Amino acid sequence: MEGVKEIRSTSAENVTSLVVEFFAGEDIEQSRQRVKDKVDLAKPDLPEDLDEPVVDAFNFSSDFPVYIFALSGETDLDRLKNLAEDLQDRIERLPGIKSADIAGTREREIRVEIDLPRMIAYRIPLGLVMGRIAQENVTVSAGNIEVAGDKFQVRIPGEFELVGELRGILLAERNGRPVYLTDIASVEDTFKDLDSISRLNGEPCVSVQLKKRVGINSVKLIAEVEGILAEAGLPPDVTLTEVMDQSTYIDQMIQELENSVASGFLLVVVVLLVFLGVRNAVFVGLAIPFSMLTAFTLMAVRGTTLNMIVLFSLVLAVGMLVDNAIVIVENIYRLRTEGLTRTDEALRAIEAKIARHPDVKFFLTSVGGQSSGMLYGGASASHQGGIHVEFKDAADRLTNSLLVVDAIRADVGVIPGAEVKVEKTEEGPPTGAPVSIEISGDDFDVLEQIAADVQRAIETVPGLVDLQSDLEKALPEIQFHVDRARAVLLGLDTAEIGNFLRMAIYGIESSRLRADEDEYGITLRLPLSQRQTMNLLDEVFIPTPAGAAVPLSSLGRLEYTGGRGAIQRKQQKRVVTLTGNNQGRGSTRSWPTCRSAWRTSCCRAATRSSTRATPRRCANRECS
Repeated sequence: MEGVKEIRSTSAENVTSLVVEFFAGEDIEQSRQRVKDKVDLAKPDLPEDLDEPVVDAFNFSSDFPVYIFALSGETDLDRLKNLAEDLQDRIERLPGIKSADIAGTREREIRVEIDLPRMIAYRIPLGLVMGRIAQENVTVSAGNIEVAGDKFQVRIPGEFELVGELRGILLAERNGRPVYLTDIASVEDTFKDLDSISRLNGEPCVSVQLKKRVGINSVKLIAEVEGILAEAGLPPDVTLTEVMDQSTYIDQMIQELENSVASGFLLVVVVLLVFLGVRNAVFVGLAIPFSMLTAFTLMAVRGTTLNMIVLFSLVLAVGMLVDNAIVIVENIYRLRTEGLTRTDEALRAIEAKIARHPDVKFFLTSVGGQSSGMLYGGASASHQGGIHVEFKDAADRLTNSLLVVDAIRADVGVIPGAEVKVEKTEEGPPTGAPVSIEISGDDFDVLEQIAADVQRAIETVPGLVDLQSDLEKALPEIQFHVDRARAVLLGLDTAEIGNFLRMAIYGIESSRLRADEDEYGITLRLPLSQRQTMNLLDEVFIPTPAGAAVPLSSLGRLEYTGGRGAIQRKQQKRVVTLTGNNQGRGSTRSWPTCRSAWRTSCCRAATRSSTRATPRRCANRECS
């Protein structure tokens, strides 16, 4: 594709994302359509059970939340979820709202838990169960009938309206007796597995993130949202907390810009008046407001919003804005063998430490789901968590917010098995970490060795904190290698065995239940007691097309091995990135020390290997 500057990809469990960066000046909508066309051409080569690929253009104005609020109280999460969904419906009716995303809830699911021994005893194939549910849960239009000049539409409404209707599905007849779904499975109206947690000051809550459409005035839109929230009439035992309000920051930045222009105008005029006389002072004094007027006129002609000026003012005024009230604490990455519970426990320990700081107003915790992108977007990951900390107003604080950040970083310390980062929110567009080292190559083992050597070499650099590598270690993995010849003799193949295992462990959606305007998946899965065991493959019997059942372990062999975590690529080459922040030392002083250390260690590591690895930012040199 023409106009492409850089392509980055991340491949992790059950998800792959690609970021395509174009050169400045390319039309974003045309570029998005070109990327979508290329993705459509690649669809025949993608897996059949893949979800529809989503191609979207990234926009700083519309893809970041402009307002976040949380609902909490001494009540259950289902009630909070219903209240949040009601507010979501009202807010999304506003023309300027792009989306209102809810976090901290569980999605409803209709689960059909198969009793495997009974299914085998009745000689019911898994495919038959899935097919019968899908075939019965349909509405068919049969066309129109014209009688005596009148037209009647013929329709067969077969979609399930109640969960109990699934239990009565007739599957087959065995020995003259009908076999229903309820004979081999239990049907439960429940929730999907927990994949996200949201807490406010350590208590469970439901949070809602609002994103606006391009070109919409954030201040006016947030005022409309606050009006809806004020009229919502929430119960007395439910508390609404405003977590982030971008309109407040926009007002502050506009005031900062106005103050800077006014003070600059007065200083220039006074200095020129004293040293160069009235005429020169008047000319230069008029030049400042006229230049601003010209800039705003050109913005209006080109359709550029004021947000662009605010962003530039943020960059220019970053040195004066050290007391802003938002700090992001925590980005805990994959804990390999542990799951959501372990990540949640780690964050609870950190919450207890944050709560001890008197300058903290409140903090919002999010685990799993979109927690890693709580403010700035991100992929779903059950092993990641984030804590958004709001400080008290500057006048009410006991000390400077930057000192509080350093104190929190020291208080949190090192958590075994986790990577922790404490950082202040960036003012303006994201600029990346102050220290960033990229190492690319073809062999992951070599990349891992070099990255480890570089990390050890620079971790003692004064002022360098939050040093992290995006290389995820090998995850424990169980592989089942199918004996193809034996499987074929029993009427099975690799796809059938794989789908059976997927149903048993993860679950397979066979159809969907429609409830008013919402739809919920009907998922087939083994009960928890039958699937959460290391002896699963030895204990499970798989039905064959002939009606018999064979032990799954007789159809292949098990292998315990290590898999890969997320795989990062840049320009189609594997890449590992080391990032770090500054503490009490500018990046211009930290970077030369880091560069000297990693060049030495990287070259030594590459010399020990037969595979070439290329550290970027290496003054056009490659280690060899």
